Amino acid sequence: ILMISRLRKRLPITPVRSDRLRTKQNRGINVETKYQQLLDNIAAYNKHVGVCVSGGSDSTLVLIAAAEALGADRVTAITANTAFITGDEMSVAEELAKKLGVVHLKPRVFLMQNEKITRNDAKKCIYCKRDLVGTLSQVAVQNNITLLLDGAHASVAPDNKISTHDGVCVMSPLRDAKITRLEIEQILKDLGFSKYIRPASSCLAARIATGDPITIKKLRWLRAAENYIMSLGFDFVWVHVTGMDADVQVPKSDVARLLRFEEEIRAELLDMGYRNVTINPEGYKKISQCIGD
Repeated sequence: ILMISRLRKRLPITPVRSDRLRTKQNRGINVETKYQQLLDNIAAYNKHVGVCVSGGSDSTLVLIAAAEALGADRVTAITANTAFITGDEMSVAEELAKKLGVVHLKPRVFLMQNEKITRNDAKKCIYCKRDLVGTLSQVAVQNNITLLLDGAHASVAPDNKISTHDGVCVMSPLRDAKITRLEIEQILKDLGFSKYIRPASSCLAARIATGDPITIKKLRWLRAAENYIMSLGFDFVWVHVTGMDADVQVPKSDVARLLRFEEEIRAELLDMGYRNVTINPEGYKKISQCIGD
Protein backbone atom coordinates (compact mmCIF):
# COMPACT_ATOMS: atom_id res chain seq x y z
CA ILE A 1 0.00 0.00 0.00
CA LEU A 2 1.48 3.32 -1.05
CA MET A 3 2.05 6.03 1.54
CA ILE A 4 0.10 8.35 -0.72
CA SER A 5 -2.99 6.29 0.12
CA ARG A 6 -2.49 6.85 3.85
CA LEU A 7 -2.16 10.57 3.25
CA ARG A 8 -5.55 10.60 1.54
CA LYS A 9 -7.14 9.22 4.71
CA ARG A 10 -5.92 12.23 6.71
CA LEU A 11 -6.32 15.06 4.23
CA PRO A 12 -9.00 16.08 1.69
CA ILE A 13 -7.26 14.57 -1.32
CA THR A 14 -9.03 13.40 -4.44
CA PRO A 15 -8.26 9.94 -5.90
CA VAL A 16 -5.19 9.77 -8.14
CA ARG A 17 -5.73 8.48 -11.65
CA SER A 18 -2.59 6.80 -12.96
CA ASP A 19 -3.12 8.14 -16.47
CA ARG A 20 -2.95 11.70 -15.09
CA LEU A 21 0.37 11.06 -13.36
CA ARG A 22 2.39 11.19 -16.56
CA THR A 23 3.96 14.15 -18.30
CA LYS A 24 5.68 14.67 -21.63
CA GLN A 25 8.82 15.78 -19.84
CA ASN A 26 9.40 12.51 -18.00
CA ARG A 27 8.46 10.44 -21.09
CA GLY A 28 6.06 8.13 -19.37
CA ILE A 29 7.78 7.67 -16.01
CA ASN A 30 5.01 7.37 -13.44
CA VAL A 31 4.85 10.50 -11.31
CA GLU A 32 3.34 8.57 -8.42
CA THR A 33 6.45 6.39 -8.45
CA LYS A 34 8.57 9.50 -8.06
CA TYR A 35 6.40 10.75 -5.24
CA GLN A 36 6.74 7.37 -3.53
CA GLN A 37 10.52 7.67 -3.93
CA LEU A 38 10.34 11.10 -2.30
CA LEU A 39 8.44 9.63 0.65
CA ASP A 40 10.90 6.75 0.96
CA ASN A 41 13.90 9.09 0.87
CA ILE A 42 12.48 11.32 3.60
CA ALA A 43 11.43 8.34 5.72
CA ALA A 44 15.00 7.03 5.50
CA TYR A 45 16.26 10.14 7.33
CA ASN A 46 14.48 8.68 10.37
CA LYS A 47 14.83 11.84 12.44
CA HIS A 48 13.05 15.07 13.22
CA VAL A 49 13.51 17.45 10.27
CA GLY A 50 13.00 21.12 9.65
CA VAL A 51 11.46 22.10 6.33
CA CYS A 52 12.34 25.53 4.92
CA VAL A 53 8.93 26.73 3.76
CA SER A 54 8.66 29.82 1.56
CA GLY A 55 5.01 29.69 0.54
CA GLY A 56 5.93 28.44 -2.93
CA SER A 57 4.89 25.18 -4.59
CA ASP A 58 8.24 23.41 -4.22
CA SER A 59 8.66 23.69 -0.45
CA THR A 60 4.92 23.07 -0.09
CA LEU A 61 5.33 19.60 -1.58
CA VAL A 62 8.37 18.88 0.62
CA LEU A 63 6.39 19.78 3.75
CA ILE A 64 3.44 17.61 2.69
CA ALA A 65 5.74 14.66 1.96
CA ALA A 66 7.70 15.09 5.19
CA ALA A 67 4.53 15.14 7.28
CA GLU A 68 3.38 11.94 5.59
CA ALA A 69 6.70 10.11 5.64
CA LEU A 70 7.76 10.99 9.19
CA GLY A 71 4.55 12.09 10.89
CA ALA A 72 3.60 15.67 11.72
CA ASP A 73 5.16 15.42 15.18
CA ARG A 74 8.62 14.86 13.64
CA VAL A 75 8.44 17.82 11.26
CA THR A 76 8.90 21.53 11.93
CA ALA A 77 8.13 24.11 9.26
CA ILE A 78 10.46 27.11 9.28
CA THR A 79 9.76 30.30 7.35
CA ALA A 80 12.31 33.10 7.44
CA ASN A 81 10.47 36.30 8.31
CA THR A 82 12.36 38.93 6.34
CA ALA A 83 11.66 42.26 4.69
CA PHE A 84 11.88 40.40 1.37
CA ILE A 85 8.93 38.04 1.90
CA THR A 86 5.42 39.08 0.91
CA GLY A 87 2.53 38.89 3.34
CA ASP A 88 0.79 36.52 0.95
CA GLU A 89 3.70 34.05 1.01
CA MET A 90 3.76 34.03 4.80
CA SER A 91 0.00 33.49 4.94
CA VAL A 92 0.25 30.53 2.57
CA ALA A 93 3.00 28.96 4.67
CA GLU A 94 1.02 29.48 7.89
CA GLU A 95 -2.14 27.99 6.41
CA LEU A 96 -0.34 24.91 5.09
CA ALA A 97 1.45 24.22 8.37
CA LYS A 98 -1.83 24.46 10.26
CA LYS A 99 -3.56 22.18 7.76
CA LEU A 100 -0.87 19.53 8.14
CA GLY A 101 -0.67 19.90 11.91
CA VAL A 102 3.03 20.73 12.06
CA VAL A 103 4.76 23.29 14.26
CA HIS A 104 5.60 26.47 12.33
CA LEU A 105 8.52 28.71 13.34
CA LYS A 106 8.95 32.18 11.84
CA PRO A 107 12.36 33.55 12.90
CA ARG A 108 13.23 37.12 12.00
CA VAL A 109 16.20 37.56 9.65
CA PHE A 110 17.41 41.15 9.32
CA LEU A 111 18.72 41.09 5.76
CA MET A 112 18.43 44.86 5.39
CA GLN A 113 21.28 45.25 7.88
CA ASN A 114 23.72 43.63 5.45
CA GLU A 115 25.12 46.25 3.08
CA LYS A 116 26.40 43.53 0.76
CA ILE A 117 22.75 42.64 0.14
CA THR A 118 21.19 46.11 0.01
CA ARG A 119 23.64 47.44 -2.55
CA ASN A 120 21.95 44.96 -4.89
CA ASP A 121 24.79 43.83 -7.08
CA ALA A 122 25.01 40.52 -8.95
CA LYS A 123 26.20 38.69 -5.80
CA LYS A 124 23.42 39.75 -3.44
CA CYS A 125 21.73 36.33 -3.58
CA ILE A 126 24.91 34.66 -2.36
CA TYR A 127 25.13 36.95 0.68
CA CYS A 128 21.39 36.63 1.29
CA LYS A 129 21.54 32.84 1.23
CA ARG A 130 24.42 32.84 3.71
CA ASP A 131 22.46 34.98 6.16
CA LEU A 132 19.33 32.86 5.75
CA VAL A 133 21.12 29.52 6.14
CA GLY A 134 23.00 30.83 9.15
CA THR A 135 19.83 31.96 10.94
CA LEU A 136 17.83 28.87 10.02
CA SER A 137 20.68 26.68 11.25
CA GLN A 138 20.69 28.48 14.60
CA VAL A 139 16.93 27.97 14.89
CA ALA A 140 17.36 24.30 14.00
CA VAL A 141 19.99 23.80 16.71
CA GLN A 142 17.79 25.54 19.27
CA ASN A 143 15.05 23.03 18.45
CA ASN A 144 17.33 19.95 18.37
CA ILE A 145 17.08 19.64 14.58
CA THR A 146 20.16 18.51 12.64
CA LEU A 147 18.62 18.24 9.17
CA LEU A 148 16.90 20.93 7.11
CA LEU A 149 15.03 20.20 3.87
CA ASP A 150 14.66 22.80 1.12
CA GLY A 151 12.54 22.98 -2.02
CA ALA A 152 15.28 22.75 -4.67
CA HIS A 153 14.20 20.36 -7.43
CA ALA A 154 15.54 18.55 -10.48
CA SER A 155 14.87 21.50 -12.82
CA VAL A 156 17.66 23.46 -11.11
CA ALA A 157 21.14 22.43 -10.08
CA PRO A 158 21.85 23.43 -6.45
CA ASP A 159 24.40 21.86 -4.17
CA ASN A 160 23.26 18.43 -3.00
CA LYS A 161 24.28 19.06 0.62
CA ILE A 162 25.36 22.21 2.41
CA SER A 163 27.13 21.77 5.75
CA THR A 164 26.64 24.66 8.14
CA HIS A 165 28.66 25.88 11.09
CA ASP A 166 26.38 24.31 13.68
CA GLY A 167 26.54 20.82 12.23
CA VAL A 168 23.18 21.18 10.49
CA CYS A 169 22.86 19.89 6.93
CA VAL A 170 20.54 21.13 4.21
CA MET A 171 19.20 18.47 1.85
CA SER A 172 17.11 18.73 -1.32
CA PRO A 173 14.78 15.70 -1.37
CA LEU A 174 12.91 16.77 -4.51
CA ARG A 175 16.14 16.84 -6.50
CA ASP A 176 17.24 13.52 -5.00
CA ALA A 177 13.96 11.98 -6.19
CA LYS A 178 14.49 13.60 -9.63
CA ILE A 179 11.20 15.49 -9.39
CA THR A 180 10.95 18.45 -11.77
CA ARG A 181 9.00 21.67 -11.47
CA LEU A 182 6.25 20.40 -13.80
CA GLU A 183 5.97 17.18 -11.81
CA ILE A 184 5.65 19.13 -8.56
CA GLU A 185 2.58 20.87 -9.96
CA GLN A 186 1.15 17.57 -11.20
CA ILE A 187 1.62 15.87 -7.84
CA LEU A 188 0.06 18.79 -5.94
CA LYS A 189 -2.95 18.68 -8.26
CA ASP A 190 -3.44 14.95 -7.75
CA LEU A 191 -3.04 15.24 -4.00
CA GLY A 192 -5.78 17.87 -3.91
CA PHE A 193 -3.49 20.82 -3.16
CA SER A 194 -4.04 22.78 -6.39
CA LYS A 195 -4.56 26.02 -4.46
CA TYR A 196 -0.91 25.89 -3.41
CA ILE A 197 0.41 25.85 -6.98
CA ARG A 198 2.09 29.17 -7.67
CA PRO A 199 4.38 30.34 -10.49
CA ALA A 200 8.06 29.97 -9.64
CA SER A 201 8.96 33.30 -8.14
CA SER A 202 11.61 35.20 -6.23
CA CYS A 203 11.75 37.47 -3.21
CA LEU A 204 10.68 41.11 -3.18
CA ALA A 205 14.29 42.25 -3.52
CA ALA A 206 14.54 40.49 -6.87
CA ARG A 207 11.82 42.80 -8.19
CA ILE A 208 14.27 45.69 -7.96
CA ALA A 209 16.60 46.02 -10.94
CA THR A 210 20.16 44.94 -10.23
CA GLY A 211 22.27 47.96 -9.36
CA ASP A 212 19.42 49.93 -7.81
CA PRO A 213 19.94 49.98 -4.02
CA ILE A 214 17.34 48.08 -1.99
CA THR A 215 15.52 50.27 0.53
CA ILE A 216 12.66 49.72 2.95
CA LYS A 217 10.65 52.35 1.07
CA LYS A 218 11.00 50.49 -2.24
CA LEU A 219 9.99 47.22 -0.61
CA ARG A 220 6.93 48.86 0.98
CA TRP A 221 5.87 50.33 -2.35
CA LEU A 222 6.30 46.96 -4.05
CA ARG A 223 4.28 45.16 -1.40
CA ALA A 224 1.54 47.79 -1.56
CA ALA A 225 1.40 47.71 -5.37
CA GLU A 226 1.18 43.93 -5.56
CA ASN A 227 -1.36 43.69 -2.75
CA TYR A 228 -3.55 46.29 -4.46
CA ILE A 229 -3.55 44.46 -7.78
CA MET A 230 -4.18 41.12 -6.05
CA SER A 231 -7.21 42.72 -4.38
CA LEU A 232 -8.68 43.09 -7.87
CA GLY A 233 -8.91 39.31 -8.11
CA PHE A 234 -5.46 38.15 -9.22
CA ASP A 235 -3.72 35.28 -7.43
CA PHE A 236 -0.19 36.09 -8.61
CA VAL A 237 1.28 39.52 -9.34
CA TRP A 238 4.87 40.54 -9.97
CA VAL A 239 5.90 44.20 -10.17
CA HIS A 240 9.40 44.75 -11.51
CA VAL A 241 10.91 48.14 -10.73
CA THR A 242 13.69 49.99 -12.52
CA GLY A 243 14.34 53.35 -10.91
CA MET A 244 10.83 54.71 -10.43
CA ASP A 245 9.29 52.78 -13.33
CA ALA A 246 6.99 49.83 -12.59
CA ASP A 247 6.37 46.92 -14.97
CA VAL A 248 3.33 44.92 -13.87
CA GLN A 249 3.35 41.22 -14.71
CA VAL A 250 0.80 38.45 -14.21
CA PRO A 251 0.61 34.95 -15.75
CA LYS A 252 0.02 35.10 -19.50
CA SER A 253 -3.49 33.70 -19.06
CA ASP A 254 -4.43 36.69 -16.87
CA VAL A 255 -3.04 39.50 -19.05
CA ALA A 256 -6.26 40.17 -20.97
CA ARG A 257 -8.24 40.44 -17.72
CA LEU A 258 -5.57 42.66 -16.14
CA LEU A 259 -5.73 45.06 -19.07
CA ARG A 260 -9.36 45.78 -18.19
CA PHE A 261 -8.06 47.44 -15.04
CA GLU A 262 -5.17 49.21 -16.77
CA GLU A 263 -6.28 52.81 -16.15
CA GLU A 264 -7.21 52.10 -12.54
CA ILE A 265 -3.92 50.32 -11.83
CA ARG A 266 -1.86 53.03 -13.48
CA ALA A 267 -3.61 55.76 -11.49
CA GLU A 268 -3.18 53.90 -8.20
CA LEU A 269 0.52 53.15 -8.70
CA LEU A 270 1.28 56.66 -9.93
CA ASP A 271 -0.40 57.95 -6.81
CA MET A 272 1.91 55.71 -4.75
CA GLY A 273 4.90 57.52 -6.28
CA TYR A 274 5.90 55.52 -9.34
CA ARG A 275 6.86 57.60 -12.37
CA ASN A 276 5.79 55.29 -15.19
CA VAL A 277 3.54 52.22 -15.01
CA THR A 278 3.18 49.61 -17.74
CA ILE A 279 1.40 46.27 -17.97
CA ASN A 280 3.63 43.68 -19.61
CA PRO A 281 1.71 42.16 -22.55
CA GLU A 282 3.94 39.06 -22.53
CA GLY A 283 2.93 38.11 -19.01
CA TYR A 284 5.15 36.97 -16.17
CA LYS A 285 8.48 35.43 -16.98
CA LYS A 286 10.61 34.12 -14.12
CA ILE A 287 14.02 35.72 -13.91
CA SER A 288 16.98 33.42 -13.35
CA GLN A 289 18.15 34.87 -10.02
CA CYS A 290 17.14 34.43 -6.40
CA ILE A 291 14.66 31.60 -6.73
CA GLY A 292 12.79 31.92 -3.49
CA ASP A 293 11.56 28.39 -3.01
